[in-house]
Amino acid sequence: MRKTVMILALLLTAACGRMPRVHYYDFSLDAPARAAAPAAGVLWVQPFTALPAGGQDRMVYRDSAWEIQFDAYRRWIAPPPELLREALVEYLRGTNRYAAVVTASPHQEPFSVLAVRLLRFDETIAAQGRTGVTRFWFELTDERGGLLRSGYIEGRVPISGEGADGLVEGMRDSAAQAFAELLEQL
Repeated sequence: MRKTVMILALLLTAACGRMPRVHYYDFSLDAPARAAAPAAGVLWVQPFTALPAGGQDRMVYRDSAWEIQFDAYRRWIAPPPELLREALVEYLRGTNRYAAVVTASPHQEPFSVLAVRLLRFDETIAAQGRTGVTRFWFELTDERGGLLRSGYIEGRVPISGEGADGLVEGMRDSAAQAFAELLEQL
């Protein structure tokens, strides 16, 4: 009898507690300014690569310069390399800068290849406030692999507002800022 009461008490205690729900987030960017006429070439945007911490769907935040942490209950709908590649392809298509922006190897020439290594896509928490950071390394090559341009790109935007809405808006704005800077380099 005593054993049964203890089991019932344990089950009742477990039933009262509820696991927090995992929330998934996505974002879209505003359309950029369109070029008057498309350039003659095709741009192949290769799949993004990322550091190991950036290759998962959990949201990342930093509350010190050297340590990253993961939010257990807020996630992106896809790992940031996939999410940002899709957003960048749509962004570049919207510029009308290229005859085509593709995600598979083109079968026509001339074409350029854009490779991106995602270095940061996180929220930074400091005494001055919260900041959304998107940082990556890019390489633009021709169809034969000749390097045309490369460099670091960073978007850094203060996060205003509380909760997930402010965070997602800040991360979206940091990505938009980084993409605008990349567009200037292409």
